[in-house]
Amino acid sequence: SGMVRRLFALPPHQIATAENWFSFGSRTPRTPRRASSVCLVRDSSHGVETYLTYRPGGSPLGNVAFPGGSHETSDRATYQWFGPSLSQWSKRMDLLDQQLVQAYLVCAIRELFEETGILLAGTDEQSVVEMTDAEDWMTAREAIAGQDLAFDEFLRRRGLGLRTDLLRPVSHWLNPNFALRRFDTWYFTATVPNRQEASLLRGKGKWGRWSAAGDILAKRGTSE
Repeated sequence: SGMVRRLFALPPHQIATAENWFSFGSRTPRTPRRASSVCLVRDSSHGVETYLTYRPGGSPLGNVAFPGGSHETSDRATYQWFGPSLSQWSKRMDLLDQQLVQAYLVCAIRELFEETGILLAGTDEQSVVEMTDAEDWMTAREAIAGQDLAFDEFLRRRGLGLRTDLLRPVSHWLNPNFALRRFDTWYFTATVPNRQEASLLRGKGKWGRWSAAGDILAKRGTSE
């Protein structure tokens, strides 16, 4: 079937909800919100590092998490597109709905830009835009995050197309049926393009930092 089932320890605040779900029998799960997230990675002297952010408020995706968020209407707009076609992406992700496939991909690139300032876009299939004015980019990120500027309009004004070939699909995560807030999330990975630097979106979150993946896994006591 292609599906991999894994067991995870429940956070303490979810135990009562899970017990209640199983105690009272079959129910209809809440409809999950579709979302995308990106594991941004880079090489360092400490090994592979990944960029993590701290989100206050108890997000179902975790307080310490990869950059990401929910789909928006603009994710289904028309974009200049570089990289694999939607048909090819559909096969990679095993999803027949190509409009949904696009939404997952665009959301991943948009959220990555909003939350880190890393923009996977260029003027052609070989180029990647450079960050020449950090304040200009921050202002654009704030406008897009606040939905005062549509992501497709931002790219169009600058003559940029999406470099979807710079993304790699990693996994598909669906919150358990008993969860009060559910997300249907595709995780992707990407490396930092030349002449771009990750930074936390102004006014959002407590921190954003590079962390060694090996150290994070060791602290969680996993052997993976």
